[in-house]
Amino acid sequence: MTVRMKRANLPDADAGLAGFQIPRTVRRTVDQRFEARHSGLVDDAVLAARGREKLVRVINISAEGAMIAPAPPLRIGEAVSLRLASDVRVAGSVRWIRDGRMGVNFTVPLIIETE
Repeated sequence: MTVRMKRANLPDADAGLAGFQIPRTVRRTVDQRFEARHSGLVDDAVLAARGREKLVRVINISAEGAMIAPAPPLRIGEAVSLRLASDVRVAGSVRWIRDGRMGVNFTVPLIIETE
């Protein structure tokens, strides 16, 4: 697998959830994501947040983000970075936390090339 950084238009810094978790009483029944998610391309990564690093399992990864576990005690909107097995460091933010898992939204989309 090859992972490269891609230049993209960055979202407005003022747009977002501002660190507040919105309770959801009903699970989504429709997948609203457009990019393909890949499982097994990256097994582990090092999550950096609040000046600390933690080894996490990458459940799936896409150009826009990743699902990881276990979820450390962070807040939605908090800045993080992931160092992937290919030694690519990707900046992002916490998008959601649920059931011991966490979604990371990448600041700059990745180009994921599978062979």
